[in-house]
Amino acid sequence: MILLLLAFLSFHYIIDFIRLENNGFKGTLPASIGAISNLEWLQFDNNGFTGTIPNEWSSLTRLHTLRVSHNDITGQLPAFLGNLPMIHISVDNTKLAGDIPTTLGQLSVLRDMYLQVTDLQGNMPDEICKLFETGDITILTADCSNKEEIVCDCCTKCF
Repeated sequence: MILLLLAFLSFHYIIDFIRLENNGFKGTLPASIGAISNLEWLQFDNNGFTGTIPNEWSSLTRLHTLRVSHNDITGQLPAFLGNLPMIHISVDNTKLAGDIPTTLGQLSVLRDMYLQVTDLQGNMPDEICKLFETGDITILTADCSNKEEIVCDCCTKCF
């Protein structure tokens, strides 16, 4: 219900910040959020969301903060995040799986990215590691302590 209200309000007011953590929301992440064109901050931490990160969110061209940690979301970490002006990405403690997209290496203003306690695997892309030399990133966490899930030579903390 609250998400329907947000969608309605977005057509009448400028909404640039949604912070709905620790509310016990259930169901899939709402694709309709992608219609809130001025959205800069989206935080749904610690709820019961399932499903994937909707492709419709790729139209959030002002989004710089995405926090969906501690949910049961699945699928892959979307490559489209690398086309948004992301500063903060927190998808830890989810069921996201697969490889980490190399497109995230395009995020020159990225400051922190939390990828631990997921089912992500493979190598941390060199494009992301290079952000420590060329960008603003200072925190990068992943499941890299045993090198069986993610191989990461540039992570600031391995779990």
